[in-house]
Amino acid sequence: MKAMSLSKHLTWLEPATMSNFSGCGGLLIDGRVRVGIDTNFGTETAAWLAAAKPDVLIASHYHIDHVATLKHGEDAGVCRLLIPAAELHMVRTPENFHHLVDREDELLAFWKDLLLRHRFWPSGPVDGFVAGDIEALDAGLVAIPTPGHSPGHTSFLVPDEGILFSGDMGIDSFGPWYCWPDCDLRTLVASLIRLRDLGAKTLLTSHGPMVTGETACRQAFDKAIEVIRQREDRIATMKEQDIPDEEIVSQGLLYPGHLSYKTEFRHIMGYWEEKTLQQHLAALAAGGVFGDRH
Repeated sequence: MKAMSLSKHLTWLEPATMSNFSGCGGLLIDGRVRVGIDTNFGTETAAWLAAAKPDVLIASHYHIDHVATLKHGEDAGVCRLLIPAAELHMVRTPENFHHLVDREDELLAFWKDLLLRHRFWPSGPVDGFVAGDIEALDAGLVAIPTPGHSPGHTSFLVPDEGILFSGDMGIDSFGPWYCWPDCDLRTLVASLIRLRDLGAKTLLTSHGPMVTGETACRQAFDKAIEVIRQREDRIATMKEQDIPDEEIVSQGLLYPGHLSYKTEFRHIMGYWEEKTLQQHLAALAAGGVFGDRH
């Protein structure tokens, strides 16, 4: 795991690997209370928790590589675990994770088995938070609702430092991700614009390098938005050519060649491709993600 001190009170943390959705980058705020955000570093997490001894752990949203932050915290005896209130129901029972696969076939069986084997979520008490709860921690954090990637996805601003932790907003080489049924593409774009316009001077993301400089941070958001536009253009062109949806999915909008991937997640990547295509087709039918197609 790599740790980078950003200031007297802030440390940026990155796992050795993020393969197979096993970890994500996170932030430690050492103020009146010690707060960790998205501190899931896979097999390195237990040792980090023993050394860091945070008082509060926050998951920016419920997706498995992030909510595992709370599971690790529970195992280590961290006293307070938080997740966005809009997603609290997801950690109440694993059946809510089952519903992410909205069909009854072998894929659902695979997904249930994967969840059972890995158990990403905590079994004990977790509290749902709204923006005011984060400010009440007196850790110099401002919670910014940024739905779209998930219904309650939350980003975090440290205004005194000009540092923005954007979680899973897609500010990386992969681009934005909106592949579960509860994702919302247009809402995601609105959230990206909202974060872009904050004028952050340092940008941190769960799955990508740190970005520094206000201009570079703004450009990073513009690039993420442009990735969505390029995907829409590609889909629109293929539909004009009467390419069947099945062929578009097999080519891969997000995971080209996913059928040959060696990770066990290849079994669900085709489903994610289907959901991505459905998001774009629905947007195209209504004038496009950006409202400029008629």
